[in-house]
Amino acid sequence: MEPMHSLLTRQIRRYLGGVDSFPKAWQGFVDAVNQAYVAFDADRGLLERSVAAPSVSWARSLVLGALTLALVWLGVYPAPLIDMVQRAVARLL
Repeated sequence: MEPMHSLLTRQIRRYLGGVDSFPKAWQGFVDAVNQAYVAFDADRGLLERSVAAPSVSWARSLVLGALTLALVWLGVYPAPLIDMVQRAVARLL
């Protein structure tokens, strides 16, 4: 059996007096709730990572685009210079 989720432990302690206080007949229910909490945390972690990855990619594209536009606007637009700036920014991000 995996360790009890910290939130479930706090809830049982608060409402039932402690993890040893609830009836043993409830053990199956408590295990199911524990598994649901653990699965929710795993799903939330996956969602947070999937949201963060595109944000980094989008930020990189925005920075590269802005720097390229600034170089063109300033009239400093030879391709090797733009490529150099893009590589430098990509290393930073």
